[in-house]
Amino acid sequence: MPVTYQLSYLSASGAVSLPVSSGSITLVAGPNGVGKSALLVALYRSLPKGSATYFPGHRQINFNNSWETLNQNAEQLITNLFQHHDAFNRYKGAWAEDQFKSIIRTLLNAEAAYNREFRKGFAEGAYDTPEAARARLSPVDTLNIIFESALLPVRFKLTTAGISAEREGQVYSIDAMSDGERAAFFIAAAMVSQPENNVVLIDEPEKHLHPSITSLLLEASLRARPDLILVVASHDVHLIERLEAGQVIHIRNSTVIGMSPERRTFEAEVLRNTSSLPEDIRTELLGSRSKIVFVEGELGSYDLALYGYVYPGMKVSPRGGCEKVVEAVTTLRGMTEAHWLHPYGLIDGDGRNAQEREALRRRGIFVLPKPTIENVFFFKEMIELYVEADTGFVGGAPLADRLATLSERVLMIARRDRNEIVALRAAWVLERRLSASKLSPAEIRVGSISSVTIDVNAIVNQVSSEIDAIIGTENYEAILQDLPIKRTGLPNEAAKALGATNFKEYCAVILRQFDIMTDVSQYTLASLRGRLPELEEAVPPTAAAVTITQI
Repeated sequence: MPVTYQLSYLSASGAVSLPVSSGSITLVAGPNGVGKSALLVALYRSLPKGSATYFPGHRQINFNNSWETLNQNAEQLITNLFQHHDAFNRYKGAWAEDQFKSIIRTLLNAEAAYNREFRKGFAEGAYDTPEAARARLSPVDTLNIIFESALLPVRFKLTTAGISAEREGQVYSIDAMSDGERAAFFIAAAMVSQPENNVVLIDEPEKHLHPSITSLLLEASLRARPDLILVVASHDVHLIERLEAGQVIHIRNSTVIGMSPERRTFEAEVLRNTSSLPEDIRTELLGSRSKIVFVEGELGSYDLALYGYVYPGMKVSPRGGCEKVVEAVTTLRGMTEAHWLHPYGLIDGDGRNAQEREALRRRGIFVLPKPTIENVFFFKEMIELYVEADTGFVGGAPLADRLATLSERVLMIARRDRNEIVALRAAWVLERRLSASKLSPAEIRVGSISSVTIDVNAIVNQVSSEIDAIIGTENYEAILQDLPIKRTGLPNEAAKALGATNFKEYCAVILRQFDIMTDVSQYTLASLRGRLPELEEAVPPTAAAVTITQI
């Protein structure tokens, strides 16, 4: 039969009581050091004697001696652990190993009681069919179902040693289980063997467990024991949200007002009926969102390495093409509750106009001031950095002579590859025009369709005029900066004119200077950061609607 208890603790304004009923989940959340563990102890002490079991966060999952060496039975141990509050120290966990052993004994006692009851019921004809008998699960059967639901490949069986683990056909003792197996066993076995309608208080159930296992294990345990009342203290936001508790006690601070036993007042608020924590609380628990910038290119590319220097506080993640960058940023910004990131995008200029750049910026996607990353490597300060490094290492012509050769070579190659350059830019413009002209299913369904006409010749003619105007300046800087030089002969030929074997070697020398951080490379990097987009702080996601009771 369901029961209801009152969880009680002190606030600065007096006692606070929160009702909890069979099958309910209460979560205690807050950053490190504010008193989550202390509150959990206070909640335990407020409950009637014999109605609750408390598991400290410093659970001992190792055995200094064999598990059979426990001298006290489970009932005596629980009494000693939790009724003599002054002797119990939640920081040291002096009896934690004994508590683990007591869980094993309690499970074995529950299994023995099940067997006695089953034999008695069978003798009295309580199971009139084999199917009815098989439907009655023992505690060990239930434990195995929990492990299977949590995707843990370990099963338990009764042996002459008491209880043993089995994995991939190999049977071994509880002592020989891995840390993760023992941690999962500790929690699941404790839940399975609890008295009916008991309150279970667990401090940091995620300890010793992989994050992917914790929530699955608790969910499976609660399905097996829906009568229990669970109170969990954790700073794992993903666990908190996965369990979808009926109420979350969010602690902001606590003050010690007495010792022996320790007593505190708590500054807290209670959040009810929410499956998602507000943004400010998530930030308090996890810290600021990690910044990630998605860029074009592939792993190992020189543009990826360059962005790593320009944006040192961010993780740089290559996505290949522009469309993949836009997709990654848009997807992550549309589901902020499922991750803890500030996503940005950085894509090539590709001849985009100011209106296109601004529309992308509002979506967290920033555009290079130049057509592609190859153009950036030929900024004036990048050229000077390469020449300074090359001259110091192998000697050779001074900067002025190399620039003269560069000017002559760049103009020659630009004229030679002019048609390819026009085709590249025209293809970019045409691709974006086509994308902007796409019809939605809704437009087609209601018949609001107008003719879409794209004059390809007009686009090519306009681009041709723009390219010819740049080449006509006979200015190597304008050609290297404003023309789409990717997939043309310009990067390699320009690098050779400056003294490199090819563009790849040219980039490697520049990046090496950023590695060793000379005065010149520091100046170059500072200049580069000033010329490339400054990735603005994303607008914080809208906090989820939630009922908050101030305490």
